[in-house]
Amino acid sequence: MASRVSEEGLKTISITEVKDGKYNEFMKHISKVQMEYFKIESIKFNIETYMSGVDAMSLVGMKMPE
Repeated sequence: MASRVSEEGLKTISITEVKDGKYNEFMKHISKVQMEYFKIESIKFNIETYMSGVDAMSLVGMKMPE
């Protein structure tokens, strides 16, 4: 986890590797956790999903260079 302070407040980034077939379960869990923070009016959040280079390249029929 990484955090930084900006003019907008505190920004935190968490990187998690999700097991195959568990993505939907993970997103339900993380959304439920974030909704607890949403109850505090001044807190905003968004969830961004990224893939590893290997996974992303395979989606377009390519592979990572060695």
